[in-house]
Amino acid sequence: MILDVHADIVGGTKQSILLAIAAGAQLAGFKVNLVRCNHINPNNCSLLWRYPNQGETILENIVKAKEKNKLFFINSNYFKAYHIDPSATLTNEYYRIMWKSIYDNEAIYPDKPENIDRVNFYRYHNYDLKPWNKNGDTVLIIANKVGTFGCNGINVQEWIDEQIEECRREGYENIVVQLHPLNTTLKIKNNVTLEKGNLKNTLKKYNIKFAIIYNSGACTECLIEGIPTFIKGPNSPAKNFSNMQNMHDIGYNVDRHKFIKEASYKMWNIEDIKLGKPWKSLLEKYEQDNIL
Repeated sequence: MILDVHADIVGGTKQSILLAIAAGAQLAGFKVNLVRCNHINPNNCSLLWRYPNQGETILENIVKAKEKNKLFFINSNYFKAYHIDPSATLTNEYYRIMWKSIYDNEAIYPDKPENIDRVNFYRYHNYDLKPWNKNGDTVLIIANKVGTFGCNGINVQEWIDEQIEECRREGYENIVVQLHPLNTTLKIKNNVTLEKGNLKNTLKKYNIKFAIIYNSGACTECLIEGIPTFIKGPNSPAKNFSNMQNMHDIGYNVDRHKFIKEASYKMWNIEDIKLGKPWKSLLEKYEQDNIL
């Protein structure tokens, strides 16, 4: 099976990681071709980086040209916000290899035996889970970056406006909107506080009652920091761990340790990826899929 690796989709360190991951695929039995993003062969599979340096239009062009079973994606660690360490080496990094979709609820992941990395990840990443904040007075709305796959086709401006109006109808007046730093064209209504900085700083600055999120990875941070989440998009990795079904019914019995453990099943250490371990499982799934 031929795997086209679109090597120019990223540069620098990311490209080095991409090529190392591709080497693992070759060890597992894929025939790897290094190609440019403008080289799109619908008959071959493609390996794509989730956040390309050249913008997501490049990603969309390749995705639209191929059937789902021809697409493999490299995606980030769910908990990357807690792994920002300038002294860390690449050997400490974790990634997700996804097949058929970039969306968590649609993607197929490689099987991971109990005796390797997922156990180590869960054992050695005991995050400091903060107690649930049950006495908050402010609603936080966290918006996706405009035009990304995470938006899943929604209009981000309209989505923000709808959430603000719903909050006001339900009696919530203290509203903060957290924008992605690159969302420079969005307009926020009067009497709403706007934040563009680091999410952790926002969570410290305000007494957050709950956060409304579409598909943003910020749901992971909120869960760890003890902020109840109202997850409205279908593709969030934490969708099944949302605290809420409506704005006046917050559940605090969410098992966050279970969320971390389930998420860890999907993450692989870069050294294991370079050895082809997740790729062997995906190749078996791909071959079985094509037999059927």
